[in-house]
Amino acid sequence: MQKQLKIKCRRGMKELDLIFEQYLQSGLPYASLQEIQAFDALLNLEDDQLYRLIGSQPSDWPVEYKGILKRLLNA
Repeated sequence: MQKQLKIKCRRGMKELDLIFEQYLQSGLPYASLQEIQAFDALLNLEDDQLYRLIGSQPSDWPVEYKGILKRLLNA
């Protein structure tokens, strides 16, 4: 599963690549199954959607992504 996630993390935007690479190294090894599933779901979004989510306020984040976005951004 981790290998598949690593492949899905390769995006068309350098900003997203950097955020995901940091999470793959420091967060994913300690992630629960629920967090891994949320991360996988998040990676199914298009780059522009991801970028908008990451740039938005936590109060605007969809409930299903709040936990993983907090972890990704260390909010």
